[in-house]
Amino acid sequence: MRTAFALLLLLVATVSCNSENKKQPTAAVITTQDTSRQAEAYKRFSGTIAGQPVVLNLQMGKHAYATISGSYYYVKQGKPIGLYILPDSTVQNGYLVDEDPEEKNSDTQPHWKFVYDGNTIIGKWTSADGKKTYDISLKEDYPQGSYHLGIWAKEDSIPYQRGKARAVATVSYQVLVLQHSTKEETDFFNKCIHQELGCDKMPEASLDQCVQTQIDSYAAGYKRELADVDDTLLSEAFNNYYQGISMPVLYNDNGWLIVESNFSDYSGGAHGNYGVSYLNMDMQNKKLWKLEDIMTVDSVKLQTILEKQARKAFDIPAGGKLSDGLLTDRVMPNGNFYITNTGITFVYNPYEIAAYAYGIASFFIPYTQIKELLKPAFVQRMQLQ
Repeated sequence: MRTAFALLLLLVATVSCNSENKKQPTAAVITTQDTSRQAEAYKRFSGTIAGQPVVLNLQMGKHAYATISGSYYYVKQGKPIGLYILPDSTVQNGYLVDEDPEEKNSDTQPHWKFVYDGNTIIGKWTSADGKKTYDISLKEDYPQGSYHLGIWAKEDSIPYQRGKARAVATVSYQVLVLQHSTKEETDFFNKCIHQELGCDKMPEASLDQCVQTQIDSYAAGYKRELADVDDTLLSEAFNNYYQGISMPVLYNDNGWLIVESNFSDYSGGAHGNYGVSYLNMDMQNKKLWKLEDIMTVDSVKLQTILEKQARKAFDIPAGGKLSDGLLTDRVMPNGNFYITNTGITFVYNPYEIAAYAYGIASFFIPYTQIKELLKPAFVQRMQLQ
């Protein structure tokens, strides 16, 4: 899924808490300027839209109008919906929101108009066709089994030649930090986040030290790459690189923390690269769930469901070949997925099954459709019986 106002994102090989193959960044003497520390905040809201229970996960900048992004889901449905949030200049503390459209190529989508006073959100939800309007009533809320989180943020600007208005690279990190939890929960959470960032190969380093080492290494590489560029071309936009990461929360309930890791970079050329991966963290059992822990993966039924959804998403008729609209003739379950209370979503990054122009493809499958594939331990943990 997409998120609004995502910071520039880091193209790194993301891993689970069980990975052994992360590459340690190489230290360099380049020093960059740190512009932010603890500048962001995460908030969880619950309440109703049209009288239906919903949960909203928001991430806000130090100044709320500077950066705000998030997603929400109806509790009965459990499928996160991305929100694109902008300040409403006509109303004090007001915001305008577009939802991620249900259909990828849709020109319209539901939208919100709300006022945020610090711990409540009151407003109106309007359908894509404008014919239905319902009340929004949400309050900041952390019931048992949910977690308080902070966001550690760092952004650095790396000029190729200091003091000259020429090429510059930007590096940006937005990393979740667990708050007000037990040592065991914090240790588990930190282990997952550090490995996701590639900091597990620097066990003695703090988050700040690890990130700075990565930035220094990136800065040194950036300067090496541009060393042979003709001076007359240094001011061209394609020499302005970026790299960064952000971590939206998708689900924070019942002892689960489901985190999306957004990553992207640009290093010259026609366009950048980007993608997402997921941490399905069972805070209750201190376990990162893999697909094989959840279900029987080698299943014709699962492949059939995924391919049916792919046909709908890419307008491929039932009798047509998948390769007529995709880069593959099969859509298989992959290890890139996230779970909620009602289902599992498989996510395919650009070029994985489709062209870059399509973006990220996501296919949500309710547990009710794959009951016989689910492992007993997962059924018990999710209380699906």
